[in-house]
Amino acid sequence: DADVSGEDFSWEHDSANGFFLGGQWGNKVFHIFGEYGMSKNDTSEAYYYPEVPTRQPTVEFGGNGTVDSTRYELGFGIHGLTGEKVDLIAEMGYAYSKHDEEDAFGDRYVDSTDGLFFRGGARARVMPYLEVNGFITSYSLTGVDAYQTFEVNVMGYVWKQLALGGGYSYGNIKLEDSFIEDYRNPGTFKLYLRYDLG
Repeated sequence: DADVSGEDFSWEHDSANGFFLGGQWGNKVFHIFGEYGMSKNDTSEAYYYPEVPTRQPTVEFGGNGTVDSTRYELGFGIHGLTGEKVDLIAEMGYAYSKHDEEDAFGDRYVDSTDGLFFRGGARARVMPYLEVNGFITSYSLTGVDAYQTFEVNVMGYVWKQLALGGGYSYGNIKLEDSFIEDYRNPGTFKLYLRYDLG
């Protein structure tokens, strides 16, 4: 969810569904990684006549649209430093995302943003069959004043190197657009399957 509103408009997102695919490779200290994801969600748009400041503005017109989003991340990092059961992790990389919107009036807009990101966190094998990890990521993207995400994941090993997991990330975002008065920060819930090759 990532709702936007201003003086004379509102733009509400339904929860989006999608998938992601990623992997990483490395040795005992260094690693490289990549991830691709896409999602699709419906939007509800409304525009107002803010005629009388003391009254609720009346809806001039509104309707529904859709947004298709794709994103890529590529980067490298270091891990380890604290023994076999706990890893401290520091990463940096490049992020790109594209949003293809068909608005409530049938018009189509394609917008993209890209830039660098820096991530820090830790992962711990708290039990032989249970891993917990958490990360903070700071993005420097075109068209965005500031964007940080806070993420936590839990995974359980169900067979040798095969794990099932779930996680949640919360985004703290500030856009450069001056006409946006309120922006509901997006959250993402993931379910995933992971296989360790090593």
